[in-house]
Amino acid sequence: TENTAEFYSQIDCLLIPSRYEGVPLVMLEALARGIPVIAGARDGMKELLPPEWIFEPGNAKALVLTFTAIRHSGRDQIGGLQKQIRAEMTNDRFKEAFLKTVVSQ
Repeated sequence: TENTAEFYSQIDCLLIPSRYEGVPLVMLEALARGIPVIAGARDGMKELLPPEWIFEPGNAKALVLTFTAIRHSGRDQIGGLQKQIRAEMTNDRFKEAFLKTVVSQ
């Protein structure tokens, strides 16, 4: 969608049930806007999200339990995560890390 601000203003939570995923931009965008994310326990999602926000992909019962948990505590946890994403996941930080990696080779 071209109007991501409108989309994010209309959701309370984002679900990413991927079986294979790196660090999805949609997850970072939602977190930066203070929207909790429920995601499959994969790669960057597993590394960034609180453990109670992730579930094993393909496990419907685990998804339901995760959704229930986030309904009760998601808003309490989002503030710190939102600050972290806004501070660490910037273009400048990515550029610095990229240059550091290239120069060290």
